[in-house]
Amino acid sequence: MALSDGESKVANIHSVFLCFMRVVEIEMSFSFLIYFIQVEMTSYHEFSFIFSCVLVGLTFVFTFAHSLPEKTDAQKNRKLFLKLVCKITNVALTVLGFFQIFISDLYFDIGED
Repeated sequence: MALSDGESKVANIHSVFLCFMRVVEIEMSFSFLIYFIQVEMTSYHEFSFIFSCVLVGLTFVFTFAHSLPEKTDAQKNRKLFLKLVCKITNVALTVLGFFQIFISDLYFDIGED
């Protein structure tokens, strides 16, 4: 539920959009920060472009995973599995993005960047 400051009334926001905001603000914020740092440091190259496109797609898959229903055990297991896969992929993309800050053209060139 989204509450505005000083109010106890719930804002009229669709549940899928609330899931999207949760994913972007909580789950994916560090990943987006790493890729933003890459752009600022001009270490944003071909691999970073591909990984960032996957990261944007992962945001929508993560939102879909959070908004799945949990009525039966099979649906709960599917939701947990999809969220786990998304979290592992998010961590992998964050680590790869962090390495891309220091690696350009497949070799370490910290002094040249």
